[in-house]
Amino acid sequence: MVQHSAGLAVSGSTLYTLWQVAGLIGLVGGFLRSTAARLLWTAWGASSAAMIWSAAPEPGRTLATGIAVVWLLASAFAVRGLQLRRAVVVHVAPRIRNEIRPEIHVPADRPADDTPDNVHQFQR
Repeated sequence: MVQHSAGLAVSGSTLYTLWQVAGLIGLVGGFLRSTAARLLWTAWGASSAAMIWSAAPEPGRTLATGIAVVWLLASAFAVRGLQLRRAVVVHVAPRIRNEIRPEIHVPADRPADDTPDNVHQFQR
């Protein structure tokens, strides 16, 4: 890390600490179902694989990077969160009537002297 931070204003140990904090935030946030943290975790793992590819010696470069990529893919399931219950999807189809009958209901007229039957006087 010291070799890669030679031209930067921060030290190698600071960069390594920030790298670990970013991974921890991605991991914990992914378990808490944060989409941004899951994207951070994916970017963190992909860049880790790229760093392994660039720093590994030639004879074991492919194997080391392959192990990192397999770890990234396997950890994606863990960050996604394993659910033991299946999701239940209920599909409700709308009922469509086959016929349309426009109807107008007009109440019957009452005589003017007739009192409505729903008015009752208080009893004392």
